[in-house]
Amino acid sequence: MRGYLYTQRRTDMSTDFVDAVVRPAIPAKCLTQVETWLLRRVFITEEKDNYLGFDGCWTLNDIFQGTPVSPDEELERALAASRHVCPELCTAVEREIAKTSEINPASVNYEAIFQAIIRPHPNRLDHISIARCYRDSRRSYFNEGFTLITATEIGSIDIEGVDSEARCNEFMKTVFGRLCQAP
Repeated sequence: MRGYLYTQRRTDMSTDFVDAVVRPAIPAKCLTQVETWLLRRVFITEEKDNYLGFDGCWTLNDIFQGTPVSPDEELERALAASRHVCPELCTAVEREIAKTSEINPASVNYEAIFQAIIRPHPNRLDHISIARCYRDSRRSYFNEGFTLITATEIGSIDIEGVDSEARCNEFMKTVFGRLCQAP
């Protein structure tokens, strides 16, 4: 499993935008303060009825470089309040700050954070899905991706080409088959 912070790299340099939709909205009380702080800097966040909804729209520059964020008092309080619940994430954040004096949102492995949110709340949140659309203006086509995150697995598929429906169906059968077999 990758850690909580990494640098995401894509080889297709002509993708202009990546849109992402995270579902379902997450009960605010299921997130630690440090998870909330990080996810609010990666995603567009909407709070409604004590639930947080996350959506993203990133350019290639955002994905490869991001705009670094300096630690603030809110992050310091979030780290202190979250340390007993998610010590690995807090350590990763502190290590990144020690290395660069800032946090780069492009280095946040949000899939691992979402999985960490699901694990202690199986009765409230059994999965999180992320639907992505890659817009490539140079070749005038769209590529779609889907990630399903559970307490035990993170599965992803990118769909393009003539066999995309078959690949998507096979992926869904595989992932949902594993979910149905889980105790």
